[in-house]
Amino acid sequence: MTPERFDHLLLQYQKNVLSPTEWEELQTAFSEGGFDDRMKAAFDKLVAAEYVDPTWSQERDLSMWKGITEKMGTTEKSQVPEKSRTTEKGVVGIGSAHRKSRFTWWAAAAVLLLSLGGYFYLSNKTGDHPIFVKTTAPADINAPQTNRARITLASGQQIYLDSASVGMLASQGNVQLQKLADGQIAYRGDAESLVLNTLVNPRGSKPVTMTLSDGTKVWLNAASSMTYPVAFHGGERSVEITGEAYFEVAHDPARSFIVKKMHDDAQVQVLGTHFNVNAYDDETSIKITLLEGLVQVAKGNNKSMVRPDQQAQIQNGMIHVIKNIEVDEVMAWKNGRFEFGDASDITAIMRQISRWYDIDVEYQGNCTAGIGGSISRTVNTSQVLKMLEATGVVKFKMEGRKVTVIPLVP
Repeated sequence: MTPERFDHLLLQYQKNVLSPTEWEELQTAFSEGGFDDRMKAAFDKLVAAEYVDPTWSQERDLSMWKGITEKMGTTEKSQVPEKSRTTEKGVVGIGSAHRKSRFTWWAAAAVLLLSLGGYFYLSNKTGDHPIFVKTTAPADINAPQTNRARITLASGQQIYLDSASVGMLASQGNVQLQKLADGQIAYRGDAESLVLNTLVNPRGSKPVTMTLSDGTKVWLNAASSMTYPVAFHGGERSVEITGEAYFEVAHDPARSFIVKKMHDDAQVQVLGTHFNVNAYDDETSIKITLLEGLVQVAKGNNKSMVRPDQQAQIQNGMIHVIKNIEVDEVMAWKNGRFEFGDASDITAIMRQISRWYDIDVEYQGNCTAGIGGSISRTVNTSQVLKMLEATGVVKFKMEGRKVTVIPLVP
């Protein structure tokens, strides 16, 4: 694990937005020797002097942290995020006073073990490495603060975009992978042969924006992935996705642009246009919504043309084109909101919430009543659930990262 990646994960932990996957990543890196000798020494020194027990409190935690920093000779202090703010008119947003600091290895070790409580230090049977067990669930789950996307290169190397520095990230032949000053990812150059990369944006992550080598821009939603060439060759430009993505395709009359659903023969073919593809595996249909231009949607031998403000829905091998779609509702994910039409059922709504906040959802009974509304995606999970409960249709029980939906209306 690189120092940059480790520092980022610590920052995520401090902000209480570290996902279970990221926590497992930290544990795996430590147990497999992913930390250097100084890091291991810091942990050994720390746990030899102090033991974290079940009666740990925040006050004791901060006192311990102060003592450790004084012993180590540092003045680093952790940053406490501002609380979300609400008014009588509703949620007005979440303040953010986070300032990313660079930790030395020993300070990182101390923060990991002691930051605002709830972890035990145990010994494994071999005594080779410490084991950390999370003992308390967060009282609430914040909205994603960053995107946690990663790119897997053709060589198998993985690049985590949130912790990567601005500039060139990798060179593949004559193609450079760059991170721009605004955080977007871009490919520059050409390749002599077909070289594939895969972009993965996990659950609990902000959308990530990428510019492909032909100038096409792609926004990838949470719980989505895209496999694509670092440079396009031949008579077409082709990518494969799972999940949801919005495309602004660079016009090229000589080469059509094709979007395929991974492990499926459904595809969208265009020359230059703007459209959204929702192809999550847990949705009942694949939805292609057109904003500008003209697209052809194909499934097996079935083909249909789609025009602006129309949506093609692919289900059971058939294509149905719906006119006069509410495009703002479809594109709400890209614009920082949840938009639910009046006929939105709770299961469809909770699928969106599950991906955004990285939570698991269970149901006690069935609910078919429709819910409508608009909610900012920057609010915490509990605030979203309270807004949905205000409809009188459902109530929720939240335990850590599991939310149980209890219907009040059949």
